[in-house]
Order: sequence, then structure tokens, then C-alpha cells
Amino acid sequence: MTKFSVTKAAVELGVSKETVRRRLTEIGIKTGKGETFTLRQLFEAMAGDPRRELTRLRKAQADGEQRKNRVADGELIEAEIALQIYGRKLQAICQRLDSQPALLDSRLASESDPAKCRQILAEYNEQTKAEARAAQ
Repeated sequence: MTKFSVTKAAVELGVSKETVRRRLTEIGIKTGKGETFTLRQLFEAMAGDPRRELTRLRKAQADGEQRKNRVADGELIEAEIALQIYGRKLQAICQRLDSQPALLDSRLASESDPAKCRQILAEYNEQTKAEARAAQ
């Protein structure tokens, strides 16, 4: 059985020694000084394991089909659409927060009861949540 050093393999394959080392290391083969490698090991490192690649391809295809089905069923939406929707919701919340001092100052200033102030703030928060939910 012919064995190849990193240097001999790099020359035969027409790639750099670093490429050979990196690819061998990626599949879990040690590449220290004096190590030699079989043609099978080099093939697997450079071309990949065909069965593993086929399995990976089939899984990727199945994942793609599953994603298409979830989009068709309305379970998933495009990120841009989600950003637009949540952008509008955040804008509604920000507008509501910006108007908070003008709306609440007079109501809270006339109240001396802390419980009543908390109630006013809680109502305002609920109205803000409702407006955010309604923003489409």
C-alpha cells in the first residue's frame, strides 16, 4: 500500500501543503511531522465522503422543502415582512412614549394618592400595548 507524506500528496494533487494539512485535519487525521497517509485518506480529505455528502445533500433538500411548506402554511414569513410589521409596532410604541409626558403630567400632578397614580400609569400602559397590537 502506497503512503504519501503531506509534501508528496501536495505535489501529486497540485495543491499547497497547507491545503492538504487543513483538509486532513478537518476529517480528524493527525498531520504531524513524519505522518503518512493512504490514498483513501487523501481522497476522503480532498473530495469528501460521497455517502456523507449525499446524506448532507438530501437533508438540505428536505429542510428546504420543509421550509417551503411552512411558508405556504403561513407558519413562516420573510424576515423583511417581519421587520416591517415589528417596525410599525415599535414606531407606535415610540410615538406613545414620546407623548407620555404631555398626556400624563396634568393627570398625575393633580393626584396625591400613589395608588391612583399607579392606576393611571397602568391604564396608560395597557392603552400603549393595545395600540402596539393594533399597529399593522
